[in-house]
Amino acid sequence: MWVLLYRDGSTRKYATLGLHSKLSKSQAEEKRDELLNEVNARNALAPDPHITFGEFLEGIALPFLRSKWKRSTRATTENRIAYHLATEFGAEKLSDLSLKGLQTFLNGKAESLSRSVVAHLRWDLRAIFKLAIAEGYAERDPTGALYTPVGGGGKRGHFGG
Repeated sequence: MWVLLYRDGSTRKYATLGLHSKLSKSQAEEKRDELLNEVNARNALAPDPHITFGEFLEGIALPFLRSKWKRSTRATTENRIAYHLATEFGAEKLSDLSLKGLQTFLNGKAESLSRSVVAHLRWDLRAIFKLAIAEGYAERDPTGALYTPVGGGGKRGHFGG
């Protein structure tokens, strides 16, 4: 039996190429090359699993989101994302961000910012991770259970909250 052992990303895999009695060595090598070409082509198109939050934000999320924002929304939202989210999480791997860490971040922001701004940060994180899931850069969405915490001393929001 001709068997091929290979790695697909970090996963070790194997494929049966055919019976030794029915496939010459050169035919088995051809099948091997075809299979590895398919695997390599698939991996070349696959999203980078080590992408940082900042790289995803600048290269994928913001260009996409800009296309659906009005000019006024773009100005305030991009500034908020850059100032609060990119500075806090920019260097972290997107896949390493967790519900607990993101909620801790929002809780900290609620101490000094209005409820409205914190709610917008939560909404921004939800939109970014929704896109990360859709594009295959994240396998899970840690933002689904995020909540806007009650502020501990921040400025009052637009609606007195």
